[in-house]
Amino acid sequence: MQDEQHDRPLAGFDLQALEMSKTYGKVVALGKATLRARYGEVHALLGENGAGKSTMCKIISGSVTPDSGRLVIGDEDIRTASVAEAMAHGIGTVFQELSLLPDLSVAENMFVGGGVPRRAGLVDRRAARRRTAEIFDELGIAGIDPRTPAGGLSLAQQQIVEIAKVIARKPRVLILDEATSTLPRQDVLWLFDIVRRLRDEGAAVFLISHRLHEAFELADRITVFRNGVDVESGPTSEFTEHSLVEAMLGKRLAVEAEHRPKPPTDETVLEVRNLSARNRLHDVSLTLRKGEILGIAGLQGQGQTDLLQALYGMTHTDGDVVLDGKQLHLRSSRQAIRSGISLVPEDRRTQGLALAMSIRDNLTLPTLSRYLGLGNLISPQRETASAAELAQRLQVKAGSLEDDVSSLSGGNQQKVLLGKALSANARLLLFADITRGVDVGTKAEIFELMRQLAESGTSIVFYSSDATELVHMCHRVAVMYDRTIAVMLEGSDITERNIVQASVSGRLAPEEANV
Repeated sequence: MQDEQHDRPLAGFDLQALEMSKTYGKVVALGKATLRARYGEVHALLGENGAGKSTMCKIISGSVTPDSGRLVIGDEDIRTASVAEAMAHGIGTVFQELSLLPDLSVAENMFVGGGVPRRAGLVDRRAARRRTAEIFDELGIAGIDPRTPAGGLSLAQQQIVEIAKVIARKPRVLILDEATSTLPRQDVLWLFDIVRRLRDEGAAVFLISHRLHEAFELADRITVFRNGVDVESGPTSEFTEHSLVEAMLGKRLAVEAEHRPKPPTDETVLEVRNLSARNRLHDVSLTLRKGEILGIAGLQGQGQTDLLQALYGMTHTDGDVVLDGKQLHLRSSRQAIRSGISLVPEDRRTQGLALAMSIRDNLTLPTLSRYLGLGNLISPQRETASAAELAQRLQVKAGSLEDDVSSLSGGNQQKVLLGKALSANARLLLFADITRGVDVGTKAEIFELMRQLAESGTSIVFYSSDATELVHMCHRVAVMYDRTIAVMLEGSDITERNIVQASVSGRLAPEEANV
């Protein structure tokens, strides 16, 4: 509930964003929302996708201009009309979407926007590499060469560079917008250690995360946003996971046990035999039944996404892929789509969506030939009807199908990406960490859709970095280690403990291994 002085600064708070409003056309991103924080605290911002938390942080960070509202630091009203201006006030932000320039080296990216070492008026690349190595050493970052082009790094490594780039500027206020969403657990723990150090040194840290356990693990204070307004705020100790979910969704939840879909049929849909790709996959073999959800687990970089990309024709491979009894020789994603295979990639913005195009165009892009009419021209009526049906099925929240897909919240962008894959009516769906960065409500909708698809006979290969998701959703789980399938779990053996054990060692502990 909003306090009586929602529009005025309160004593005891160091940063106060008061009654901030922002609209995009008919969409209200923020409606007089207020956020208050103290130095020396970690403050978690929670809410569904589109609830307003990221918009609030973008206003504080200078990347979005509010329609109205006040930003007060100490007892001074300030203006952050740009990211650079926000940095001048000590505000640094690690944004949800990666901003590294792929063709520049890690070291060059570290100094984009300021602080570039120079010599005789020119960029001193050697000094930039040396300073980057020093920063990485100070932060405990290993395994990333400052000379490497940023585009050659994994998503997790790119996120670490983004974090290091901001922290190196020693902000007094640090905003982490879904900074943990691409990180494996060991890197999340590394980031949490850094955050605690900054907090103890007197910084205020905002943490946006859809992982509720992270808020309880790290935050001193929590604010919940819903429908563009702050609805609850207080010390973390005053909340429970259930009360947070209720506040986020605005309704009391029925406590229901998550359940796997009904058992699949005995009919084999996919056979993969001895699939290999140089330096990416080694001798992978698996089968998939009709209506089965096969989970793919493993630590970051063990070949999970490489396997999905290989099955989608994006990687040259050796070995056999047989779909519905037919040998496939996939050399492109177009061939895969024609063969009945669709992929929802790991990174929706760079691999999945055409951000400058409309929601409608994104939903129908893989199947444009279906909408050809007289003169071999696309029929806008047929295309729009198909897009509208998909958007309604997936409950995409948007002002219009003609809006740019970039205007949607992260969760609604993910729904459009799912719709794009479903539009092809594929028999085999490949899902790469599809719930990363989406809220609890959207995640539940995605899982229910997966159950419906499986029970209607669609087969799914589902890679997730969250072991809990695999336990609740999958009929079997293949754990990858050293770029091959090391352990196949099924039935009562599908537990978080077994998934983690197999992920870190490539085998089960002797007492848990199947004989």
